[in-house]
Amino acid sequence: MINSEEFQSPKVLYKKALEYIETRQNDLRTTNKFQIDNLFELADGIVRNIDESTELSSLAIHYFDINDLTISHAVNVAIFSVVLAKGLKYSTDEQIRLCAAALIHDVGSAKVPIEILEKDERKLTQHEIRKFRSHSVLGAEAILNSEPSQSYLAKVIYQHHEKDNGHGYPDRLLEDDLLPDARVISMIDAYEALIHPRSHRDALVPPVGIKQIISQKGSFYSTHLVKALIEYISLYPVGLYVQLNSGEIGKVNKTRKENPLRPEVKLIYDAQRNPIKDQYIDLSENYLETIERSIPLTNVQDLLD
Repeated sequence: MINSEEFQSPKVLYKKALEYIETRQNDLRTTNKFQIDNLFELADGIVRNIDESTELSSLAIHYFDINDLTISHAVNVAIFSVVLAKGLKYSTDEQIRLCAAALIHDVGSAKVPIEILEKDERKLTQHEIRKFRSHSVLGAEAILNSEPSQSYLAKVIYQHHEKDNGHGYPDRLLEDDLLPDARVISMIDAYEALIHPRSHRDALVPPVGIKQIISQKGSFYSTHLVKALIEYISLYPVGLYVQLNSGEIGKVNKTRKENPLRPEVKLIYDAQRNPIKDQYIDLSENYLETIERSIPLTNVQDLLD
């Protein structure tokens, strides 16, 4: 069992989520079985933690495991999905259900040959693309074969690469045929992949990642969901490190739904890189200060220490 007391620490919870996904993928790879076990308890912990702290959101922005991106990707997608769901006023039960589906949305990748997962996606052959795209079907089948009562989770997993305009896979479904949770995960899946590195590129900073999603609104993703992404995750999401035009370095502490370009920033260093303690600046009220650039972390492994 997962000890609920451990949910008080976002870092411990994040590591538990990584371990859970890694274990479930290994089980599926070696035994062809998927055990739900403590999935919903884990999802509940994430939902409650996000209510209490911004640290999980910060980890979702900065942390990735370059040795197995499918694992950290799943945890980050779950966290971002919950943040979006809270903004959209999902009930607590709906948030937990969405989080559970997001945590295991890519579990079928355990059945895809590792050499395909690690290959530069631009160099995949048509056969390899078909094998890779089978992961949504394989994941859904694994859930149904192991946990027949979880048909809803299986359906979300099956649909999580579908797009509103019918250009997704595996069935090229249209918006009205998609589960709302699958539509959320589809968009967040793409956003998370954009802001973390892949085999063919470095990570994009969150503002650039969101702008790419915005360019696809009304086609791949509904205008409603893209608007929610901007409002509740924001161009400069909570936890992002930024440099101001003054030269000061800070961390986004609070976003502004009505003004996503001007969040509240907790200052960390002044322009001469001297530490600053307990000082915040609300950019929505101070128009002389602006965000000059986002600052990616260079040693993300230290985040979980």
